Amino acid sequence: MRSQATVRLEEIILSGDWHTIAIASSNEKKIEVDGPLRLYMRHLECSNGCEELAVTFFTHLNGFCQKITTFTKHIGNGTYRVHYEGDNKFEVMKHTGNCIAFGSINKDPFGKFTKLVFLVGKTRELDEEQKKKLEQVVEDKGIPKENIKYVLNTGTFTALPGALIYQPPDNASMSVHHLSKASKVRYHVLYESLQLSH
Repeated sequence: MRSQATVRLEEIILSGDWHTIAIASSNEKKIEVDGPLRLYMRHLECSNGCEELAVTFFTHLNGFCQKITTFTKHIGNGTYRVHYEGDNKFEVMKHTGNCIAFGSINKDPFGKFTKLVFLVGKTRELDEEQKKKLEQVVEDKGIPKENIKYVLNTGTFTALPGALIYQPPDNASMSVHHLSKASKVRYHVLYESLQLSH
């Protein structure tokens, strides 16, 4: 039986396009431009009653962007777990009809923990009341409100030739494979090399 938290998640996360509006982090360097956890959300896709959630986003590293689709698993009490830049657990902290605030904890490969809040939405701007609510959510996560970065209008993405990155079932480190090997790995992350244009 699914938990009540999972049912609520199923009801509020409608599969479709979502965009990162703002990110806050206990380690600001992680979410600066070229930071490994500055994630530009693009799409969410629930399956199996939201026991599984596919998340598509862009990252921007060394002047290039990566389009990544990662597949997450519900581990109980509305919490999801995924391996990207280390081990991550995330959950919904607050939601409205057109915005969702995810709280996340990242444990990087060196064992360092980072608290994060990702605000994704279908709106292009936040009014002052919404910004105040975001600040409260961020502070509830133990992150200073001064660490909020608004990222919605930081650039556009142009696709270049891509490849696939796979996450093996044993959660080993990701590695690059040729496209023809797609059928050999159960869990995978789709990767495209992209260039950021302003």
